[in-house]
Amino acid sequence: MVNTYKIGVKTFISIEFTFFVLSQLKMFSFLTGVASIFNLFILILFFVDNNFYIKNIFTSITFISLFFMGIIFEYNLIYNSYFQHHLIFLVTIFFITYKFKDEELLPFFNKLALIYFLLSIIFNYILVDLRLTVYDVRVLDHRFFTFCHRFIGLEGTPAGSDILFTILLILNIKEGIKSNIIYIIIYIVGLLWTSSLSNIVAVVLALPVFILPSFLNFIYLIMSTFLLHHIITYIYANFSSYRDILDIATTYRARIYYRIWEYSNFNFNYLFGNKELIKYLHSTGVIEEDPHSTYLLYEEKLGIAISWFIYIYLAIKTFFSSDRFKLFIISVILIYAATNSTILSPRGNPIIIFILLQYIVKIIDKNKGYYYVSKYSN
Repeated sequence: MVNTYKIGVKTFISIEFTFFVLSQLKMFSFLTGVASIFNLFILILFFVDNNFYIKNIFTSITFISLFFMGIIFEYNLIYNSYFQHHLIFLVTIFFITYKFKDEELLPFFNKLALIYFLLSIIFNYILVDLRLTVYDVRVLDHRFFTFCHRFIGLEGTPAGSDILFTILLILNIKEGIKSNIIYIIIYIVGLLWTSSLSNIVAVVLALPVFILPSFLNFIYLIMSTFLLHHIITYIYANFSSYRDILDIATTYRARIYYRIWEYSNFNFNYLFGNKELIKYLHSTGVIEEDPHSTYLLYEEKLGIAISWFIYIYLAIKTFFSSDRFKLFIISVILIYAATNSTILSPRGNPIIIFILLQYIVKIIDKNKGYYYVSKYSN
């Protein structure tokens, strides 16, 4: 018999999802701190549970690295509580996903996605005049239809809901169209309503993983995920004739990456993390600090040295996988995250994070990377 925690994975995901939903509302925005305390508590439970032990040296290296990283940037993070929540959130989900990597969660994710869809309609459309969410009311012209505007999710933007519907649509089609037809229709309606392009671009850019040899997959995915904002910035800085094209193709993210690069200084803080994000002048004339890239966010807050240690380690453990469908799902999410700084954060939908990490740990486990194993008792 395998010993398990009293809090099952579905309960844990439900709690995370509840924190995510409530934190979008003005009256419950303080729950970010509460969620961090909850995640820290769960993380401590994980480490003190003597039913688990370290399988091999790869995990030992990971623990030592995490501890070393914590010492290095704790001085910076103590001045930025939100990013502390961010890290605790991701680390907790990472280890919980390892424990429950073999759970079948798609039907459960479908139910949560339906709740997300309905709550988005309630707060952003039916009760919009009450201004219950922490975000300003947004009305975006639809790209394809004139009779409606773009769908706005709980995150206050079409971004997030578009990739959620995309990933779940793919997974449900793979599982069987007949048995999941209702959810498939809902996701198609949601995708048409968002009229987003970023999710479509992510899917198209992830398709080569099905045909490329393993080593080329490794190179290609590093360039289309972790290096993407650097490549775009380099082209933007050195080939001015392509700037207009890049602005349109990236919905002006190229200009943002370039301006952040202009305002950054290559110093000790750049190597090991900054207390504050780099501020830049947006095209709207407003001073902002959102880097619009998960990987640029990590580079700013954790520093180049630490963030790229994580990127390379993850790439080596994952991008050589022979399971092309799992790699495809991972690639779609990681490519999308290259142009979005919230999708893999407490402000993003935890469903996406759980799907990503579940597929990553399954690939690592199949490739006999580091993992945790439960002790069996008679």
